Amino acid sequence: MVQGPSCEPETIPAAIKHKLDRAPELLDEAVSSPPVKARSLRKKAKHFLTRAGAAALRASRGRKPKLSAVCAASIKETTDRLAGKL
Repeated sequence: MVQGPSCEPETIPAAIKHKLDRAPELLDEAVSSPPVKARSLRKKAKHFLTRAGAAALRASRGRKPKLSAVCAASIKETTDRLAGKL
């Protein structure tokens, strides 16, 4: 999910990577679940995507940023777009 020229040379923090990896797993599980559980799983996936975007922005701030501002903005934009489709 986080591939491209803006984040290529950087390592994504583990907490952000975990959130970004967990969302597709939940969506895959939602496909084969009953409707009520599927709705709950989609909501969880949307929450993980939203939190990943916010965490990326936080990681780009401060005295010793863990991500570049360009990479964080790219992650935030992608997660917002994907969360909006859920």
